[in-house]
Amino acid sequence: MVSLGVATANFGKPFHERIDSLGRIIPHPPEPYFPGVSSVKFTPESALKVYRESLAKETDIRSFQRIVHERRAPPKAAKQEEPRLRDVLP
Repeated sequence: MVSLGVATANFGKPFHERIDSLGRIIPHPPEPYFPGVSSVKFTPESALKVYRESLAKETDIRSFQRIVHERRAPPKAAKQEEPRLRDVLP
């Protein structure tokens, strides 16, 4: 680390040096139960419920976007002329 001798902001101890309520050093953050679900805020049962809801929401959004893209797709031309490489101005 560089020491410039200038006063800087201090955001506390690094996370790996934090201390729990009994005064013991916690070596690293607790592992999450599921991806994107905090193990600090949720119990294992509630974490499972939250994870299932997030998967259902993701699946719902994905299926809705597929429908939107199908509706917005340009109609297919019956006969396609030679492809244009550049725009032609009148």
